[in-house]
Amino acid sequence: MKKITKKMLKYALTIGLIVLYLNILAYLVPFFDLEYTVMEFVFIFVAVILAVITSEFIFRTIMKAS
Repeated sequence: MKKITKKMLKYALTIGLIVLYLNILAYLVPFFDLEYTVMEFVFIFVAVILAVITSEFIFRTIMKAS
């Protein structure tokens, strides 16, 4: 694959995972009654970091396999 295609796939995967994790977080925050607390913002930050780490892991695994 070309380098630009790899970067586009990587960014698309990262954005997709961020959206997925934030949607999951939108259900968990009201369930645990954490609305408008500092923990809600901490969870948002953790979800974004986790999405970036997960996408890096997935992308490296895919590239190593091919």
